[in-house]
Amino acid sequence: MFQKYKKIIGVVLGILILFVLYSMFFKKAPEATLTSSNTSTVPSADNELLLLLSQLKTIDLDGAFFSDQLFLSLTDFSVSLTLEPRQRPNPFAPIGSDGVERTTTQPTQQGTSSVESTGL
Repeated sequence: MFQKYKKIIGVVLGILILFVLYSMFFKKAPEATLTSSNTSTVPSADNELLLLLSQLKTIDLDGAFFSDQLFLSLTDFSVSLTLEPRQRPNPFAPIGSDGVERTTTQPTQQGTSSVESTGL
């Protein structure tokens, strides 16, 4: 009966040996544990941000700048945007599934084209 399971036992032992070798040579060393802790309740980056915020609160802006002649001589070069026509709600949906009609042109016999609307 042992001869019957000889190959299966050999494969299982081989896999077990490979697993043990892998875990011995390729496994990472355990990382060092934390031996000291930071007693500060706020990290240093947060302290720096709070310090910067307190410095910003002390800034006093003078509104006389906006009535200065030099500021008033500045020219506004902004461009007004025009509304574009809306496209399909879902550009990946099959054509005709969104309820939008499409138009096709078909040539007539005289060489001109006529427009035909299809409700696909």
